[in-house]
Amino acid sequence: MRILAPAMVTIFLFIFVATWNNFLLPLIVLFLGLQKYWQSGLAAGSVKG
Repeated sequence: MRILAPAMVTIFLFIFVATWNNFLLPLIVLFLGLQKYWQSGLAAGSVKG
């Protein structure tokens, strides 16, 4: 069982990176699409008075 530990860690890392990429890429597309609303809200909060 101890000899399988490096292989299991490698498989876990591959699965983790693949899952992270599947989450991150749509999030970037969503952020780019909603960027103008995010920037306008940020600028509106910084104007005094």
